[in-house]
Amino acid sequence: MVTADRAAPVELASAGTAVVTPDDRGRLTRTHHFLDPSLAAGELRGRREPETYDRHRLLTRRVRGRSGPLDPGALARLLAVHRDDGAEVCCHAPADGTLGDRRATLATVAVDPEGRSLAVHAGGPCTAGPSIWTELTAPTR
Repeated sequence: MVTADRAAPVELASAGTAVVTPDDRGRLTRTHHFLDPSLAAGELRGRREPETYDRHRLLTRRVRGRSGPLDPGALARLLAVHRDDGAEVCCHAPADGTLGDRRATLATVAVDPEGRSLAVHAGGPCTAGPSIWTELTAPTR
């Protein structure tokens, strides 16, 4: 959920819902597992695909050293993490992969809630140069 002055992931599960809050510096890292302890207790995905925890730890470390908002280029550099870096955030489908094993990062999105805009790059963060973002701005009321 994003408003002009706040962004927070809302986790939804059959066991309930939870709003995840940022750390004391206002930073929040989100990958593909539940962060809320009560929802995480019944989760299967993280147990079946534990690399989500590796991605979360790595991104949390990378975000911790940053201050202020990130422009799209800085966000892309932060997310351009591959398997050899210790976690695969930017995914590339193997040419010889079988159906179900051809995961790829298809888009990189930078959200500016205050500016009511999105910057979208068609592709993974490692291919996002400064001039290949599509800017989308919501109309004012």
